[in-house]
Amino acid sequence: MLTIETLRRDGEDFYAEKEKEGYLDWSGLKDVVDMQAIYKKYEHLVDESFVPVLQKKYEESEGFEKKQMLHLLLFMFEEILLGKVSEKFVDEISQITKDIKIPVSWQKEPLTYRQGQTQKNNLPERDRRTELEDKVDEATAKFIPVRQKMLQAMYDYIRSLGYPGYIPLFSQLKQVDLFEVEKMMLDFADRSDALYKKVLGESAESRMGIPLDQLRRHDLGLMMRGPEYDRYFDGSQAVAKAREFTTRMGIDMYRNNWVIYDLESRPNKLPRPFSCPVRVPTEIYVCMPQEGGLNDYIYFFHEFGHAMHRVYTDPNHTFEIKQIGDKSVSEAFAYLFEMLTLSPTYLVRALGIDEKVAEEIIRFRYLKRLWGVRRYVGKIQYELLLHDEKGFEGKDRAYQQIFERCMGVPYSPTAYVTDLDDGFYSVQYIRAWIIEEQLRQFLIDNFGEEWFFSKEAGDLFKEKLYIHGYAKNGEELLDFLGIGPLDIAPLERNLFKILS
Repeated sequence: MLTIETLRRDGEDFYAEKEKEGYLDWSGLKDVVDMQAIYKKYEHLVDESFVPVLQKKYEESEGFEKKQMLHLLLFMFEEILLGKVSEKFVDEISQITKDIKIPVSWQKEPLTYRQGQTQKNNLPERDRRTELEDKVDEATAKFIPVRQKMLQAMYDYIRSLGYPGYIPLFSQLKQVDLFEVEKMMLDFADRSDALYKKVLGESAESRMGIPLDQLRRHDLGLMMRGPEYDRYFDGSQAVAKAREFTTRMGIDMYRNNWVIYDLESRPNKLPRPFSCPVRVPTEIYVCMPQEGGLNDYIYFFHEFGHAMHRVYTDPNHTFEIKQIGDKSVSEAFAYLFEMLTLSPTYLVRALGIDEKVAEEIIRFRYLKRLWGVRRYVGKIQYELLLHDEKGFEGKDRAYQQIFERCMGVPYSPTAYVTDLDDGFYSVQYIRAWIIEEQLRQFLIDNFGEEWFFSKEAGDLFKEKLYIHGYAKNGEELLDFLGIGPLDIAPLERNLFKILS
């Protein structure tokens, strides 16, 4: 019979090996992922009979112990049980990904799937972007049968354990009313519709020379990358610039060499940045493909923000407090540094950008932020529909309609089972954007506009924020700082102030 201490001890090792395997796969350092071998090694953790024991312990506990039990339940489901259900599908998807070759008309060598995902939004030639977007959609269709089987297997498994379904389970585990979040975000989408269409149309015309009614997804992808601003951002200096402000804050970005930065380019490297906290706080990987320009700052600062949270977490915390919990907290810390590219003070003072150019960049970044928030309005709305467990028929069309409404461009239905954040991680991003806005205002109020150069602010991060790991959820963090309840109003107010 599994025990709590065994789950903590061996679970930490299991988590570390799984994260390391993920890093090797996503970084392009390993050809094919082998999650099944890891699950076989730790098969004693896949103990379904322990779930009701842990659930009962959670229900009977109080205070901090109740939080620990909730985190262990979350770990048990997300990483062990549902991970075990999905392992063979994950390995199959990994193999399909590696086998895909995308032929293109402008070169002899085909692209890998991940190269195609990256380039379809980056190529300057519109006809090439159109060709590649269509071919990536075609390739994505190969994942649909596997993803459908994986989702259905998870639905069936959750119900076999006595839980009423995927949505109620994750509402409990995340301690969030998912339908309330959906309502909040749909209301935001309604209030921001006119502004979004106006600024998107103006930006498409002025920057791309394309009327709004002719805009395609790949056009939007390129536009939101902001390549015309790349000349103001030397991507090779992103790490040095992070070191510059963290040194002044008294934060060590390498801390005992526990943080490893992987910035090399590889053919099978994931096109998006990510961080892997293999062991907290002693082995953290930050991985991203360097594009050069603004995105290198945005992406590096974000993942670097995650790394600082993990590397300054108190090592004496139990595993489930170091690694598991309300991920919107770590996402908020990551967004705080990413959003330095929204700060006129930082752009002018630290990067030496002309004030008028900085104003233009900030307006672009706020448009991108509005675009991002509205994309996640679509995500939470669609994921609640997808996970209603009423079958997959018609869900592709629903996906297309929801995202076309939110994003204002035509959408392919192909990605309806791949464009997902498992376990409603989409909600963590939504909450993180809200929390980050409130935290940033707190930092400005207490340490000034140049809080990112403040030793006192750095001490706050290290001694009062990062150290807790996941001991506090988003609401508790805001309350701890005396900020008040989680509130979307400051985020919405700033978006309208800059873009109106």
